[in-house]
Amino acid sequence: MELEQIWNRQRVSDNERDWISREALRTFRKRYAMGIMLPKYRLLVFDSVYKAIVVLGYVCLFCIGELTLLKAGTTILISGAMGLLILKNFRLKKAIQNLDTSQDIIRTLKEQYRLLYRFYREFLPIGSMTNPFLVLAGFQYYHLLKYQEDGLVLLLHDPVIYIFLVLAFVVPFVVNKITYAAELKELEQLIDIGLDEVSKEIDLIRIKEKKRARRILFSLLVLIGLLTLLIILNAII
Repeated sequence: MELEQIWNRQRVSDNERDWISREALRTFRKRYAMGIMLPKYRLLVFDSVYKAIVVLGYVCLFCIGELTLLKAGTTILISGAMGLLILKNFRLKKAIQNLDTSQDIIRTLKEQYRLLYRFYREFLPIGSMTNPFLVLAGFQYYHLLKYQEDGLVLLLHDPVIYIFLVLAFVVPFVVNKITYAAELKELEQLIDIGLDEVSKEIDLIRIKEKKRARRILFSLLVLIGLLTLLIILNAII
């Protein structure tokens, strides 16, 4: 809203004393640029701790009760996947830390747009996929406390549990996607004011990041396939 007021008054005001200078717009852009990445950095820290807690929960489940192939395989797969995702978070954090904010403000904003586009493409699945694992662990602990036995096999054969798992992923994914899309649009508009050929550069960034997103999706599908294979092997054995 502040940006819109500045720009509209800059363009249509008939009274020169009411005009907002280009310096005011530059100051707004600079203030925006200084605060845009810090919440993302904190979010990555929180998500890494969140994933570490999920891993700890599965390790504790592994140490309790009877040891089975399904239980061991699930613990190893989920712990390994969470470890890789935590490593991915650290790489995103390092990219944020290495962002050069000393250059021209427009160049800084464009670099932030590039990084945000990468952040949202990668963090959307990374952040949302932890929730189903937490839900599954929660059901296991509930079953353990109520019936004093490991209920992983029963849970995986119950179709209702998959509804909870899907919702645990889809709901935060959709909500975050809407939020992130709005934030990217806002930053795109902020960059686009007074510039030529910016839209072409932004389109190029999108193409590159879509390729990166497809690689992440492929990795997730491999993980799901391995987990499915473990379930089938457990049923056969």
